[in-house]
Amino acid sequence: MNLQNKTAVVTGGAMGIGLATARRLAAEGCIVTLWDLNEKALNEAQNELASHGTVYTHRCDVTDKNLVYQLAEKAEQEMGRVDILVNNAGYVSGGDLLDRPDDEWERTIDVNLTALIYTTRAFLPGMYERKRPRRQHLFRRRDHRSTRTCRLRRYEMGRVGID
Repeated sequence: MNLQNKTAVVTGGAMGIGLATARRLAAEGCIVTLWDLNEKALNEAQNELASHGTVYTHRCDVTDKNLVYQLAEKAEQEMGRVDILVNNAGYVSGGDLLDRPDDEWERTIDVNLTALIYTTRAFLPGMYERKRPRRQHLFRRRDHRSTRTCRLRRYEMGRVGID
């Protein structure tokens, strides 16, 4: 796929897999917008990626649907359109099903599932209009046998909704 002059939004894009994905997209010629909670990491990522081309960064809590929709409009204004959405933002913390309090479960589902719905809903209509629905949901996946036990991890439970 030729990515020259394509545009991409990468959630959780300032570190780890998100930053590695943004590096690759930028190196292939994409204009990239990074969303992340960590402003310091966003600034560092923007400085690193600037040598590859245009990079926009915005502090974004992907669980705040109003902010997601507002920044989606901003991304389309800044880049002209959004061709690629990389849903990389995720929340991971240890513990088994019965070991963790409800608020941690709620945070896991809010970030790993509900936020993915917000971001996809924000960008998919424009992608369909241009007949270019390109989105990628990134997450780790354990063997399906783990879903048959009560020892299922919260991260996996939050992501199983998109499997």
